[in-house]
Amino acid sequence: MDIKISVIIPTYNTAELIKKALDSVLKQTYKPYEIIVVDDGSTDNTKHALRKYYKKIKYYYWKNHGLSAARNKGIKKSKGELIALLDSDDYWHPDKLKEQVKLYRKVKHKKVGLIDTYTTIIDENNNIERVLARKKSGDVFKKLLFRNLINQPSSVIITREALSKIGLFNEELPAVEDWEMWVRIASQFLVYTVPKNLTYYYKHSGNMSNNFVRMHRLSQMAVNSVIDKFRNLIKPRTIRNMRVCQSAYYLPFYFKGYRFRRYRQLFDMFFMSYPFFFMKFPPTLIIYYYLSFFPPQMTKTLYRLIGKDMPFPKLPEYKVSVIIPTYNQSKFLETAIKTALSQTYKPYEIIVVDDGSTDNTKKLCWKYKKKIKYIYQKNKGTSAARNTGINHATGDFIALLDSDDYWHPDKTLEQLKYYEIMANPNVGIIDCYIKIVDINGDKLYNKNKVKKGFVFKKMLYQNIINSVNSVLIKKDVFDKVGLFDESIKGQEDWEMWVRIAKEFEIHTLKKELAIYLKHDAGYSSNCSLMVKQNKETISKVINKHKNELTPGEIKKITANQKAYYLPFLLKSGKLKEYRVLFIECFREYPGFIFRNKFTWTLHYFMSFFGVGFIKKVYKT
Repeated sequence: MDIKISVIIPTYNTAELIKKALDSVLKQTYKPYEIIVVDDGSTDNTKHALRKYYKKIKYYYWKNHGLSAARNKGIKKSKGELIALLDSDDYWHPDKLKEQVKLYRKVKHKKVGLIDTYTTIIDENNNIERVLARKKSGDVFKKLLFRNLINQPSSVIITREALSKIGLFNEELPAVEDWEMWVRIASQFLVYTVPKNLTYYYKHSGNMSNNFVRMHRLSQMAVNSVIDKFRNLIKPRTIRNMRVCQSAYYLPFYFKGYRFRRYRQLFDMFFMSYPFFFMKFPPTLIIYYYLSFFPPQMTKTLYRLIGKDMPFPKLPEYKVSVIIPTYNQSKFLETAIKTALSQTYKPYEIIVVDDGSTDNTKKLCWKYKKKIKYIYQKNKGTSAARNTGINHATGDFIALLDSDDYWHPDKTLEQLKYYEIMANPNVGIIDCYIKIVDINGDKLYNKNKVKKGFVFKKMLYQNIINSVNSVLIKKDVFDKVGLFDESIKGQEDWEMWVRIAKEFEIHTLKKELAIYLKHDAGYSSNCSLMVKQNKETISKVINKHKNELTPGEIKKITANQKAYYLPFLLKSGKLKEYRVLFIECFREYPGFIFRNKFTWTLHYFMSFFGVGFIKKVYKT
């Protein structure tokens, strides 16, 4: 007599992957009784992709309730004696159900609740990453408390008898709900494994399990749920050891994610609670512990010595919004747009804000209408244009790019990698080094200001952000500190960085990934105007933060900020303005003359001899 198997496939926005999953079910040598697809509120073309399967499947659509709820709905609708789960991004070997039914018939006289298979993990390039071959047989309840021995949800079949007795998936758990279910099954039923690679788990950037930090945090909810259910069956010491071992599962992810400090903190904490916890895991946990004291690059080399590679973990699907404000810069704008489009980490959106241009900017943007969002507004200034872009952005990060600047292709990728390595929720800005070039693309000089952590006071003394186009900013930063001050016409970026530095950490990636084009049309070329506007900005910034500053600090900040433009005045040949500004700075804070190894003071005396003399000295 044939055993009826109901296949349950929950899906959410996996239109491109679910076809492979369904085809693998239809190709089974042991034909299932029914195939139930539960669409958990997909917003892509999943429904359209399933049309050709409508005669072969039962399709149910409902609003998004989560994976557990979708599985439960499928189970409630099913009629089979055995329930086979299959996630829509995984697939099966043709003999998967056949082999499981074969084993089920052998052990049917026993109280069987679940039959598993080995699982092959496939990466996005269809390469085999590894094989999960956790073999278990019989009563595995206590073993499951310490470690999830079930290879994957897609690899199991569950008896209806087990589900009738222990209940369905816990819909209140946002993660690791499968392990909690397996523990409940193992508490009353036996578990067996077909020792063959019959299930294929497709590992891609959309997997929830890729975000291991979040998974680690959420897994504690499942652990607490299990403890509450089986507290009478578990000794207090076992509860403690169980908590440690369930958390220790995530240690390799922290190591391979370059979160070495967190790895050591967790390892030490686990060791203090349960000294023998690492004996339940491969010995590499101890090797990782000692390797974690070395810098990442050295750790990569040492890691290879034990015969393995240590690739950078795949990034979560961050959405990066690129904001390009522009005003009559059509001759440079196309390069900026192209450099955003050519990023190796593709931006989620590119927003070009035309601040009332009268040249052919609109015509140029029309050329890229399918790849960018073009917004036109009356001329209000750079700050207003940036704010318009930020208000329209929907990404997790904001990357600012002036229309006459451009980027290295790996800029956003490298900055996001750096953000992931730090794993620090207090970080608001990731900066990078920049290269200043002339109109011909020839390098003039570099700006390699390095900052790390909370740098509020340092930022007040000097703008230590290398450039507006070198930063990557978390979107929620603007929710807390506000947008650019549109009343400020010069140094508006510095004023913003000061506000951010007061609330968030700022870090620098020591790689030259942004290019700043210095040309006659550039705003920063008009230094006389910038000096005047800078004084107004300094006054506003001081007034905003005067409660955090002493009178001495205010004078020092004022002098240092004014002095920033001394080199620009000198290079522009505006020697009289140089001397006037130098005296202003000296009156504010006499100690400023000791900055830059007395260079500014030397230039002050040289300025009395004229531009020709200064050029001759530097030429010599």
